[in-house]
Amino acid sequence: MSHPVPFYLHEYFVMHCSEIMLCDFTAGVKPISFLNIVKSPNRAATPPGVPPDYQNLPYTIKMDREFDRPESVRAVEAGSWANRFPGELRIKINYSRLISFYDADLFPSLQNNRSGKERWDHSLKAVSKEEVEIFLDKVGELFAKQDISSGIDWQALFNVVTNRYSRRLEMLRHILNPGSTPTNPALDKEYLRKAHRYVSIMLTPYRLFDVVPPKGDTGNGDMYIYDWATPIFKNCATSHINYLWLDEVILSHSEKLLLTAIRDVSKEICRVLVNIWAEGEGIRAKDNEQLEGQLSNLDNKDAKILLASWSKSVSDLMRWLDWSTWVRCYPECGYEELCYLPTWPFFFLGNKDEWKRPEPKCIRRLEPYDL
Repeated sequence: MSHPVPFYLHEYFVMHCSEIMLCDFTAGVKPISFLNIVKSPNRAATPPGVPPDYQNLPYTIKMDREFDRPESVRAVEAGSWANRFPGELRIKINYSRLISFYDADLFPSLQNNRSGKERWDHSLKAVSKEEVEIFLDKVGELFAKQDISSGIDWQALFNVVTNRYSRRLEMLRHILNPGSTPTNPALDKEYLRKAHRYVSIMLTPYRLFDVVPPKGDTGNGDMYIYDWATPIFKNCATSHINYLWLDEVILSHSEKLLLTAIRDVSKEICRVLVNIWAEGEGIRAKDNEQLEGQLSNLDNKDAKILLASWSKSVSDLMRWLDWSTWVRCYPECGYEELCYLPTWPFFFLGNKDEWKRPEPKCIRRLEPYDL
């Protein structure tokens, strides 16, 4: 690359592999000890050189079950220690100087390229030469300018949002998807009642006393107008970030990107929840009856359609959010097991998609080891 990069970086840190690559051992590094550590008797002299090329199989590097060893299980176990919040505490991320390739203003071609694709297939292959120059210029700016930060704890703010909704959305999806298609129409109505009560409690901090649905049928046919619920939606979507839009809060470009992300996520979550709640309230208000009684009087076909609609809304929302908190084993692993997300180069069993689209699974962490 011809572009000069006078950034004087001291190191690169790879989180998922827990590796640090030092660029200059003379820059702030002091030797403490030089130890000749013993080599594991089960470890071969030469590990595999490169991960498999998913586009050009067959995969020719033979594992010979080299990584099906106790040491590998211990390595995977140690690597999982920082999987969940708060993660690796020894590394502090400066969110005010963050550059993201999901920034549509800086990298529009990448946004177009990943449109309609799953997150697994997002890559930098479509980045243009102009965008590479933009990236390098942006990095140069961050190194040249003084660090200007609002002082907002962005990690804590992200955690507030995920903590509030992560397990609740899972439970709501479970209520609407009990595991099998109900054969009894009465069960559909029971699931609807449970889901609506659950969402009503979720939205309690944002519901206003004087915000109620209009009496009688306010729509055409089975459709209802939910504009009356807009104040509740606004309260829900902005409760954690409203103050950040004030003029006296000075944000860097990176922080504005983070704020936009939290805003968009909050709006979509609240849109789905408020729609479910308002639809249930609209059914109750149609004939000025209690929701439980009115749902019981729903036509079986209408109840099934409504259940499918709510279920799809929640499932689509969770698929769009794609939070890492949902990447775990279902059901939970036993005490002598470890929830393992297939990661190169451990435990390759010949399935090329296992590493490209890994699914968490339980593996034993004590002998006998069994995948």
